[in-house]
Amino acid sequence: MSADLLLKLNDLSYGTPNGRPLVKGLSLGLGGGQILAVTGPNGTGKSTLLQVLMAARAPLSGSAKVTTTSVGYLAQLQNREFHIPMTLADVITIHCRKGLNLAEALDVGLLTRTDLELAWNTASGGERQRTLLTQILLSKPKLLILDEPTNHLDSQSRLQLLQLLERFVSDGSHSVIIVCHEKLFAEHSIRNVSMLDLSKYQG
Repeated sequence: MSADLLLKLNDLSYGTPNGRPLVKGLSLGLGGGQILAVTGPNGTGKSTLLQVLMAARAPLSGSAKVTTTSVGYLAQLQNREFHIPMTLADVITIHCRKGLNLAEALDVGLLTRTDLELAWNTASGGERQRTLLTQILLSKPKLLILDEPTNHLDSQSRLQLLQLLERFVSDGSHSVIIVCHEKLFAEHSIRNVSMLDLSKYQG
């Protein structure tokens, strides 16, 4: 694990838009080479925590500091049920400044050449999710923030994603924050995972 922290939370408290407290007194540091799995029942503020980290919502007190500008963020898939006349390859290309490098996209390991030819409008939820994850990973962020990325993925694709995340942090300079169900990592042997149960910090 790198000694440099990519995330610092100091006595952080945050709540709903109307000011109702959700989480109180959360402090932690996330260094390179770590996967932080954020868990807890619905309503405990998991997605809200990510919004605070992305500066989309202000904390009630304390501080949340992301120390790198190289951040990749994937919100929940249901926020992206839009229709566009593009293939999955086209969607990835939108955010590739130098154009799509097909070999690099395939090397990510989430999509096949055939997948990339599929139309976004008729692709499954899992195919769309893997496309957006590939798009983000091609930008090579140091900190990857994922909000329930395994939604709509089958068991094989979930394992494939977790193994990819394990490789992503293996050099000790990259980290992942992932909102997920607690049993996700219990089902698979993935290294360098720390669990953060937000039910223990309810305001």
